[in-house]
Amino acid sequence: RLQPQVARCCISANRNLEDYARFGVPVLADAPPEFAGPLAGMLAALRVCETPYLATVPCDVPWFPETLVSRLAQALDPAATDAAVVQVAEPHSDEQQHWRIQPLFCLVHRTLLPALEAFMAAGGRKAGQWLKDQGAIAVRFDDAPAAFANANSPQELQALQT
Repeated sequence: RLQPQVARCCISANRNLEDYARFGVPVLADAPPEFAGPLAGMLAALRVCETPYLATVPCDVPWFPETLVSRLAQALDPAATDAAVVQVAEPHSDEQQHWRIQPLFCLVHRTLLPALEAFMAAGGRKAGQWLKDQGAIAVRFDDAPAAFANANSPQELQALQT
């Protein structure tokens, strides 16, 4: 789903690298390898990123929009920020629309590599906090909230397909 949206696709993983290699794209070991969370994968990818921007998506969300990267890119104002992140509405008991960022769906400029290295060296692990620190623009995807539902089992995947 991501490959048609980007120049080059890769998988970042902290284990089972051989299994992921079967998908036919480069597999990057997380940096640092101590299970430092999703930012470790972003760090590994930024270190080898050859394009101006890196797009990231989590592996457990199979139906994210086919226009994800272009919509994030269109929202970016390079004079104002080097990052864009998805924001979706979530149901809430007060019947108001509450907006929440989905920090693993983002587009970041490769010049943010030193900032990410410093954040992680200081013990930072929360992608949302790091993106906030970078002044990431939140891009609302109010037309497809179900597109960001995750599936962590074959049963959950089947439920999303129906």
